[in-house]
Amino acid sequence: IERLDRSQAAQGRVGISGARLWIVMTLIRRRAFGEARARLAVQDPVRDTQNRDLTLEAWADLIAAEGAWDEASAIVAEARDWAGRTGLRFLPGVADRLEGQADLAGGEHVRGTALLEQARDTFTKLEVPWERARTELSLAEAYLGAASRTEAATAAQAALETFTALGAPGEIKQAAALLAQTTE
Repeated sequence: IERLDRSQAAQGRVGISGARLWIVMTLIRRRAFGEARARLAVQDPVRDTQNRDLTLEAWADLIAAEGAWDEASAIVAEARDWAGRTGLRFLPGVADRLEGQADLAGGEHVRGTALLEQARDTFTKLEVPWERARTELSLAEAYLGAASRTEAATAAQAALETFTALGAPGEIKQAAALLAQTTE
């Protein structure tokens, strides 16, 4: 993060908007939510147009990681609107996942699970294994909450296989823990 910050300072603001968003995503993974929020709050005209999809994805990830579900509906609506205006096929999956996670947190299990399944199907169709597997983690949790152990095991196993192939240790640990819960 420090090197990217230094390179941004040297280059000015042209061409660095995307790098700023990767910093935000890294901060979210490190659970540095306050700093991630602060960076997303900085006005960036390039990010607001050219990288709006990445910005919305970063907000969705931050909201989900923090469990700030009261903020989800605004980001979901904005993501759906932007996807509709631009034809981005990936962004509805992000919106479905966040809305599904928020619904689950709010006790709307059936609707939340259906949205997560829809998000998984979108990411599968678009051949985005990382996002599909991240969604399968949420689905495994949803299925466990509904005592659907077979479905939970299937989702957790699929996520584990993908994260193992991608070499993502944190996600491997999470998927393995969910898989273990299916046999308890």
